Amino acid sequence: MRRRLDPEEGAVEVIDLWSAETTDDLRRVLVLHPPVRRTADAFEPYVLLSKHHKMDPTGSAETAMLMVTDPRWRNGVGNLIRRIEQSDILDDSQLDLLAEAFLAAGDAVYWQVPDHWFSDEGIVIWVDEVEERQDDAQMEEGEDRPAVVRRTVSPPLRRWAAMRLVGRQPERWGKTFKRARALDARGAAAVISGLLDVVSVLEPATQEFLIQKATSWPNHSVRRLAIGLVAERKGVEAAHAIAICDPNAGVRKWAGSLLKPMAPREGGKSETPPRPEIPAIQAPEPPTLF
Repeated sequence: MRRRLDPEEGAVEVIDLWSAETTDDLRRVLVLHPPVRRTADAFEPYVLLSKHHKMDPTGSAETAMLMVTDPRWRNGVGNLIRRIEQSDILDDSQLDLLAEAFLAAGDAVYWQVPDHWFSDEGIVIWVDEVEERQDDAQMEEGEDRPAVVRRTVSPPLRRWAAMRLVGRQPERWGKTFKRARALDARGAAAVISGLLDVVSVLEPATQEFLIQKATSWPNHSVRRLAIGLVAERKGVEAAHAIAICDPNAGVRKWAGSLLKPMAPREGGKSETPPRPEIPAIQAPEPPTLF
């Protein structure tokens, strides 16, 4: 059973976050204080990040990473990362670095606790798949392991990462599609959704390939997104023919709304959507995955 929020604990958390005088103080709250609240609010973390960006712009990328992977704001993380992207807090190279990390990561990224919390060293962000292969090989005998914190990569971050990277470099779609097939079900669905978000920047044959793959993807939200693209490109009847056979009841119900009559014209007669000519769909050549 989920524990009810203690208003006093919630107030203390807000005070701790907003009373952090330095970026380092804020990071200590984000890393060391267990979250009390769970909210979809993207405004609070964005304003916090903006405040500390003005004080320490050189550390904004790391602070942003800790913000968007913090459980406090996980329900609003999609809006948060887009708001950060649209601001001038991070430059393109910093945003690309975050996107690369969120796409390449397994379940999480790992942030090395600054050694100056204990001594005077630097900061590293690790991707867990890299850590598993290289950590033991790089540690010298008798050398202490660095202290790291695990930051879960949520599906909205995967979707944003795929959308950003492929939107800026369309030639990366093959690698991104291949990466999706290597992830767990939720992560894969998010990456494919990100590809569909920017499908219009790709070559026509690639667009057709991705949309066809997505209409039969295991995740129903991906299928519905793809069927919506079919409706835009080939007409509602083509989309209805796919959606009405979908295994998900919600998608089938939505399919029924596609062919509903339009609002009545003057005179009382309803109008049905025109029947578009639907071109035959030919299977594209399989793409080369890099």
